Amino acid sequence: MNGIGFKKLKAIFNKYGGKCAYCGIDLNNENFTIDHITSFLKKDLLKHKNFGYNSIENLNPCCGSCNSRKRSRSIKEFKQFITNKCLKLLDELMFLDKTYKLKGEFDKVTFYFEIYEG
Repeated sequence: MNGIGFKKLKAIFNKYGGKCAYCGIDLNNENFTIDHITSFLKKDLLKHKNFGYNSIENLNPCCGSCNSRKRSRSIKEFKQFITNKCLKLLDELMFLDKTYKLKGEFDKVTFYFEIYEG
């Protein structure tokens, strides 16, 4: 957390009660990162706001997992990214359920050759 003083670091960490701003997981020394809500690549978007790139208003406490997924996406883009991922996974899940006749019991995979009586 280079360039951020302890007081500011503590304020960022406590911004949402010591939880990741995105998924709500408890943060600790091992998973705590800082996300720029508006990324450096899009910092020109902050010109009309009353705060800067490294101001606490533009910084969120974040777990490493969410931070690596959000990247330089805006909040809107990040929500769409998650939605798209979920829809893709749901399509895959539905395909697997139908193909392997799981009937929603995803922990009971049986391959055709295991029941074939031919």
